[in-house]
Amino acid sequence: MDIGGNIPKTIYVFVINMMFLCSGCARPIGQPTLPPFGPPIIGQPISPPTGRPIGQPISNPIGPPVDGIFSLSGSATQQATVRTALSRCTFPFDRLRPGLQRAGLRSIDIFWEPTDEESLGWASTGGQIGISNSIDGLQAERTVILELGHAVDFFYLTPEMRKSIIRLWHPDIPDNHQWFGSTAYWDQNGEAFSTLFLWAFADEELWIDAGYSHKPSAELASELRAILLPETVVNWQ
Repeated sequence: MDIGGNIPKTIYVFVINMMFLCSGCARPIGQPTLPPFGPPIIGQPISPPTGRPIGQPISNPIGPPVDGIFSLSGSATQQATVRTALSRCTFPFDRLRPGLQRAGLRSIDIFWEPTDEESLGWASTGGQIGISNSIDGLQAERTVILELGHAVDFFYLTPEMRKSIIRLWHPDIPDNHQWFGSTAYWDQNGEAFSTLFLWAFADEELWIDAGYSHKPSAELASELRAILLPETVVNWQ
């Protein structure tokens, strides 16, 4: 099991006929202060969600994200889409500042760009998030938050947090899947984390089960919030 290293410099989200998600190859951007990176990850299609998720999301006491952590570009409509996505995500993104500073970065740049027909977006340890200008609406908002999940991974998660996240899916048995790296795309904990982040910090309309072997759920989303923001947990004992 590898939970501290083999994090690729760039994480992609792709779509096939706008119905299937997968991950693409890494490319070097910026100079991250993270462990050595593994080989590129070749994208594979993922089954679309099958109906509505079961369970109700638990409200999170954290307020709206701090927009000052982001640098936005694109058309007025595209920037408004990103701001809408940020308003629907309750993770306090100001928590990324120390990690960005350690990486020599001042902000996370979210921009839009032409992509091939299969690409939805990508995130890098260089503090960049690229979104395909072929998408809009809910699909674009969901993509923004999925990529923000990778940014939280890069600039906020600790090795101890990753270990705890892996135990969410494997509480009783060891997990031999890497966070990223040579592990098959379907089994990568780092990719599944991005989807679970969406469930933990976005409203139910944006939820998606992208088809990873490590499945999201409302219950796991609640536990993920406790791992990432332990000070928000209420002890009723």
